[in-house]
Amino acid sequence: VVYRLALVVAASAWFAVYALDFFMTSGIDIIDGSVQASALSLFDLCAGVAALLAPTGSLVLAGAVLRAAGATALFGIALSATGAGSAGSLLGPACIILVFAREIYWFGIWYKSDCLVGILVFAGVFFLRLSALDQGMGDVLSSVDGGVAPVGPPVPLSFIGATSMFVSGVGKLFEPLGEDLDEEGEQWAKRSSTPLNGGDDEPPVVAAFSNFFEPLDVDLGEGEQLVKRSSRPLDGGDDQPPGSRPE
Repeated sequence: VVYRLALVVAASAWFAVYALDFFMTSGIDIIDGSVQASALSLFDLCAGVAALLAPTGSLVLAGAVLRAAGATALFGIALSATGAGSAGSLLGPACIILVFAREIYWFGIWYKSDCLVGILVFAGVFFLRLSALDQGMGDVLSSVDGGVAPVGPPVPLSFIGATSMFVSGVGKLFEPLGEDLDEEGEQWAKRSSTPLNGGDDEPPVVAAFSNFFEPLDVDLGEGEQLVKRSSRPLDGGDDQPPGSRPE
């Protein structure tokens, strides 16, 4: 639960950075950048917590790397070492990259394509922060935006990162809790997903949609679907499904 909450808060913090930077670079001068700086620190903190608590199952080495990255990020924040121009600021994007890689392995790339986009975006953020170690972050980013320098990464990159974080973080709220502990299978096909999709590999959304085409009394009777007594008015009283009875 804390792992998922950390991702949601990290997504909110990154979206706040994007939104405030967008307005600030659009000419709204009442924003001084202090809120963005705090939001970036909160993002790094939550990224470290997520990396520290991410379930890794049998991936011993990956688990050790995630734990080490998360603990180092939290230690750096405790020492007030994170920020736009410090080495500690590299740990936030690094932790998110590792967490997204874990999500792709755990649930399958087809279900976590947003995480793949996030890896590319935060790799860019990582290298921007790395470049800023030897020069001011404002100088690095103003050369990209050509005007008022955003506190975070360039606004277009920040927007893509915010979208990816929102889809990944908020999407975790709609996944069964057991899926994060079940290493076998892709999303919606894990054993912990079975109660949601009636025991097959059909996603719950598809299973729910198909129920609209069943007679209302089918769920109250016994027998197989379309052979229940409540289905007989639809199939002429025999055991043939509707649509298969000869004219």
